[in-house]
Amino acid sequence: MGASESLFDGVSGLAGHQTWMNVIGNNIANVNTVGYKDQNFNFADEFSQTIRGATSSIINGPGGTDAVQIGLGTQTASITSNQAQGSLQTTNVSTDFAIEGDGYFMVSDGNATHYTRDGSYIVDGFGNINQASTGFHLQGYGLKQSGDTVAIDTSKVVNLTVPQQVNPAQQTNILDLFGNLQSNTTTPQTQSVGVYDSLGQLHNVVITFTPPAVAGGDWTTTATSADLASGATITVSGGNDPAGGAGNLHFNALGQLDGTVTPLTLTFSDPTALAGTKPPEPWYIPGTTTSTNANQAAVQLNLNDTAVGTLTAFASPSSLQTQAVANTTPLLGTQSVSTSKLSGNFQNGAANGSTTTLTFNAADSNGYTHTFTVTFTSSALGLTWTPTAAVSVDGSTASGVTITTTPITYAGGAITGGAAQTITIPANAFQSPTTAGYPTTDSNAAQTFTLNFSNVTNTTLQSGLVPPATGSAGNSAGSLKDFTVDQNGVLHGVYTNGFTQTIGQILLATFENPGGLTRLGSSDLDTSANSGVVNVGTAGSGRFGTIAEGNIETSNVDLATEFSNMILAERGFQANSRIITTSDSMLEQVVNLKQSA
Repeated sequence: MGASESLFDGVSGLAGHQTWMNVIGNNIANVNTVGYKDQNFNFADEFSQTIRGATSSIINGPGGTDAVQIGLGTQTASITSNQAQGSLQTTNVSTDFAIEGDGYFMVSDGNATHYTRDGSYIVDGFGNINQASTGFHLQGYGLKQSGDTVAIDTSKVVNLTVPQQVNPAQQTNILDLFGNLQSNTTTPQTQSVGVYDSLGQLHNVVITFTPPAVAGGDWTTTATSADLASGATITVSGGNDPAGGAGNLHFNALGQLDGTVTPLTLTFSDPTALAGTKPPEPWYIPGTTTSTNANQAAVQLNLNDTAVGTLTAFASPSSLQTQAVANTTPLLGTQSVSTSKLSGNFQNGAANGSTTTLTFNAADSNGYTHTFTVTFTSSALGLTWTPTAAVSVDGSTASGVTITTTPITYAGGAITGGAAQTITIPANAFQSPTTAGYPTTDSNAAQTFTLNFSNVTNTTLQSGLVPPATGSAGNSAGSLKDFTVDQNGVLHGVYTNGFTQTIGQILLATFENPGGLTRLGSSDLDTSANSGVVNVGTAGSGRFGTIAEGNIETSNVDLATEFSNMILAERGFQANSRIITTSDSMLEQVVNLKQSA
């Protein structure tokens, strides 16, 4: 009887070690599988047969005895997943993504959502971003359009696609002009400026700067273009000597623009334009005498952009330059009491006393651009946000620059008060030449402009405030040629016209017990009763981790450990086989007793 029991003990040991060997073999087979997580095998003993139960001690009698039990072999206790991060391998393939963190990609087969660490994707013939191994659709946020504004739509999860639409043309309305006008010349100097019309056609505008006829006089500014339609003209305004004439520039003995400097503005006139009905359409198609119906907005030429340089007048023969102003540069403050709408979110539920900041660029009345930072403090658990009266300018608090401290209030998610906040720059606010970032010629600046918070939401999202983007250097129409993905999973489309636009965002999922996910094959996983509730969010926040484009996550299988385990499994299997052969010999001896009798 005992020999037969040991025989089955050996059989259970063989079966357990064979299962362990299967796990080891599967780990080694997947040593190069993208995103594969190593599995660990654990043994447990089988139910034990009790020959005699335990007894307790008797007073003035025998002591207690332990139970007499015989084990009945071994069994599989668990097979768990090792969730440690695998190493990243660079592939330089733009559709390969690796997660550095606890998140999982979400993919859909059209009926259900699955989860994976496999970051190998392709773009199919319809522009869908699909898992390369299965064709399942990568999940994320798409886009929504409101008027001329395109933003990520966080209201629903969709199959991510690379839209093959044409990026629309944008008119030119802002450029930087900097460099030097040669002060000892008597010859007019010119600068060519590329101006895009509303249809994305590029026109060459030549700006002519004529030197003063007498020492200390004004430079005059005119503009023309070979593409102007019959009767159309370009008027130049701005500068720093309006009394001397529109567009006139006056330089002091140090070669600097002095007084109140405003940007030069090129205004395009069309004799057929009708005020309020037909906008200026001043262009011929380049190289022809055929009119085009393209509109043209006024073009602002910044003369004193501290980020790139200013306009000067020295004896040096160096020339002028123009530079496109980034599309994110707002045109705040170029005219008094200008209003610009912000976007973003004040966090509902924020702790009282917590703060958020808004940073944006704005110009003063002299045309100098500064960086403003306003701090807002929460009360009523995020339903009220009050701006701090003192405003930081170019990194430090500027004396006298203030914002109205009317609280911005919300109820039921809608703004109820404080939508308009006015920032005031009094004269002489920038009078200290020792303050970093303030031009020494900017002492008489004065300006008022209004920030409009009516579009700022009030939700539990932890997002901040976003300044407006109204300035454009213009661009032609372009088609999508490529896309990139940043560490937050945001997809940026790159167009043939050099323009970059957000086209979506990858979503990630986390679980309290990722080891409890059910393996479906093809590196995909599904939820189970013990995986916990799925948490969906974006990369760059919480436990979701960040995304590394052009990389894949390799398997976390450790071959040294697997080969060591393989030796242990082999020896365990060998030892259990000896139990069987020995038990067989013992049973054979029992059979031989009958024969010898």
